Amino acid sequence: MALQRWMVGALGVLCGAGVASFGAPASACSLPTCEPPVRLAPLPYLPGNLVYFQVVAQIEPTDLVLRTAEGEPIAASIRTIGSDRVFAPEQPIAEGTSVVLEYSTVCFGEPAQRTYEFTTTAAATIELVPAQLDVEESGVKGPGRNDEAAFVRVRHLSGDATGDASALMVHSYSIDGVPTGLREVGGQLLIEVPVPCRPAVSTRQIDTCGNLYAAPPGVHSVEVSTHIIGADTQPEPVRLAVDVQCPDADADEPSDDGQTAAPDPTPDIGAPMASPSDFTPRDDDESDIPRIDDPALAPPLQSSASSCSLGSNGSGTGGSLLLACIGALGMARVRRRRV
Repeated sequence: MALQRWMVGALGVLCGAGVASFGAPASACSLPTCEPPVRLAPLPYLPGNLVYFQVVAQIEPTDLVLRTAEGEPIAASIRTIGSDRVFAPEQPIAEGTSVVLEYSTVCFGEPAQRTYEFTTTAAATIELVPAQLDVEESGVKGPGRNDEAAFVRVRHLSGDATGDASALMVHSYSIDGVPTGLREVGGQLLIEVPVPCRPAVSTRQIDTCGNLYAAPPGVHSVEVSTHIIGADTQPEPVRLAVDVQCPDADADEPSDDGQTAAPDPTPDIGAPMASPSDFTPRDDDESDIPRIDDPALAPPLQSSASSCSLGSNGSGTGGSLLLACIGALGMARVRRRRV
């Protein structure tokens, strides 16, 4: 009898906690943990006269230390260069120096020390040419399937004439004014405009991180804004209009996997329609990268823990869990009476 009462009480506590967790929408776009307080370069090479780390968090000067790999201190400070608050050495660092940046951060609520290592290259001067957006490819994914989608992929040329400014460039990507990210296709990072065709959408679909998930057929404006850390003047945004249309039902359209869509002579009118959340491009030879505002120059991707969805608030799951718990409690009480 005592064991039965304990089981009922424990089950009630667990179910109460579980249902409470579904009471309010969970934030699927939480900030990643263990992030550095400065923006780190994507590659471990920096011109010796352009070692600027943009400060992106509230920190104390003692939270950052610059030294050689051998342990010799390098004089550096937090100050304003251009319009940016940066951590930078007081003097340019000689070419070929192995440098270590030590920084303090917080991981899961606990202080932690991390390092970022890089090598300096020859002193450089930033040289810019007009940036460009070019259509790299267009086509149809999954022709004839329930997740058929048209797409246009755009390549961004940053305008960095010598490549020396790439470590200081922060790019922001958008489609029709809605933030988006880059997609890795064949070793290239491209901006993809996704347009579901089966089922079609009539309005933009935005995930819980505020990024574009899907767009209706039509003309869309792709825009890239670039900020150069420490620069006094900044490049103008670059824009490109692209027209993305779904193929005609009877047309054989080329796809991104080399297949063509065959007409369906007997469509199943009674088949259930998939929701926009079922739209998942199936590219076996491609992989999505995390969608963040600055995927090319953000802190290391492996440290990011953000996860975006189409904004389900979990009420359906919470209701199912509540019913299951009520049923389980009822069964437990019936068994106790029979005992």
